[in-house]
Amino acid sequence: MPLIRHESSRRGALALLAILVFLLSGCTEAAETSAPADSLSSSEPAASISEPEEPETPPSPMADGKLRFINDYNGNTSTVFHGDTVVYSGKGLAYQLTGGGDDYFYVQSNIGDQYVFSLCDASGTVRIEDFGGYPAGVFGNWLIVTGYNISDEEGRETVYDLRTMQPADMGLGAVSSANQIGDRLVINTADGMGVYAVDTLEQLEFYPGWYGDPLSSWTSQTLSETAGDFLMMNLYDPDTGNSQYRLYNPLTGVSYDNVSSYLDGDYFSVEVGDTYEIYDLTTGEKIDSDWRSYNYYSDAVKIYRAGTSILVSAPAYGGTKEVQYAYQSSDAPYIYVQLGDGTYDVLDLSGNLVLQLSPGEDQMVTDIGGGRLSIYNYSGGGGTVVCWPDGREREFDEYTNIVGFYGTDGLLLGSYQIGNSYLYDLLDKDGDVLLKGLKNYSYAGSDQFIYAEIGFRKGYITLDGQWLWSMSTFQTTDAEPDYYW
Repeated sequence: MPLIRHESSRRGALALLAILVFLLSGCTEAAETSAPADSLSSSEPAASISEPEEPETPPSPMADGKLRFINDYNGNTSTVFHGDTVVYSGKGLAYQLTGGGDDYFYVQSNIGDQYVFSLCDASGTVRIEDFGGYPAGVFGNWLIVTGYNISDEEGRETVYDLRTMQPADMGLGAVSSANQIGDRLVINTADGMGVYAVDTLEQLEFYPGWYGDPLSSWTSQTLSETAGDFLMMNLYDPDTGNSQYRLYNPLTGVSYDNVSSYLDGDYFSVEVGDTYEIYDLTTGEKIDSDWRSYNYYSDAVKIYRAGTSILVSAPAYGGTKEVQYAYQSSDAPYIYVQLGDGTYDVLDLSGNLVLQLSPGEDQMVTDIGGGRLSIYNYSGGGGTVVCWPDGREREFDEYTNIVGFYGTDGLLLGSYQIGNSYLYDLLDKDGDVLLKGLKNYSYAGSDQFIYAEIGFRKGYITLDGQWLWSMSTFQTTDAEPDYYW
């Protein structure tokens, strides 16, 4: 009996379980077919949870569309970048073309004792192979080639039309240089100086025997906006050995003859007999006449020669003082004056003394830009002191010398010797270290990064030490190449 009772209990339990399964499945179907009134209908998509977006990676500082060049002169190879992209790597030395922006560059290769030049566009594609001479530059639609290395027997041309990449016979003859001012192209040839329209290369003027350069390439002094449009023209007389100079604006036709010198800003002097007349370029008005031959002229400061002596007239000197040399710095509003005993004075443009340094025995004072001076021991040891025009002074025991990193916004380079080699630290304008242990360095056309060789790597590096592009130094064919950009 107990056995029979146990079997019937088991059957009852199974029946109860089947009923529960049926009821539960019915509830599930009802839930799927009849949604509550306040819920989303089955035709509307359910809300999804989106993943957080990854922050955008900022573009490389190199992605600025500029052409940059790393040349290994001993290995005769180059690497060319267009922005942050390598567009050329191989034999030959690559250079930027003047006048062409960042649209073209050229590669110079050696074949025997001759140079071969190829024109490449910004993608690195060779557009003209072996155009036979040094390129004077790209101007508008024209590649102008100088006469060097050009052989008439080989049919070389001096002008190429970049719309067709074919030679264009413009009848220029042997070109020695070309420069653009506004919409005018100034070309110097063996016969004289011509002025041409950039868009058509139509000759507008020609000056037999004259040679002209932009005033910007003729002087290191600061140009005004007006002066930037002028040429300094030179006519040489081989019979007398004398030259006469003319300031000429090819955009307006304004010219001044018998020019003695350009004096900075808008001023220039004209020699008239035994006197020098000072004129304003913007108005053509004569503003002064003097026996002095000025090198720099302003209301406050004047630098001039008297025989073999150089003199400076400034409020700081209460009149005139004879000096070793003096010049106005184009990178900052200061005038540097070296006295006969080696003392350096820094004057502001009002002629006031803002900084003075006198070297001791075996010491030398150097202009390092921005009105700053450094003084160091050239016999070795003793460190370097940097002085600022605002009165600050800082001593660097670890550096044998500190110089300005020209092209940058006031950066400095401190040098020190390890064995027979020199290394450099890159410093900011206040002398704080940015990068250490540079073997080679160069300005890269940016205020965010430079070219450097550090340890066994070389390439472009940011001022906080992040490599943007680099390669092993062992990939070069020489142990310590020179680099230029």
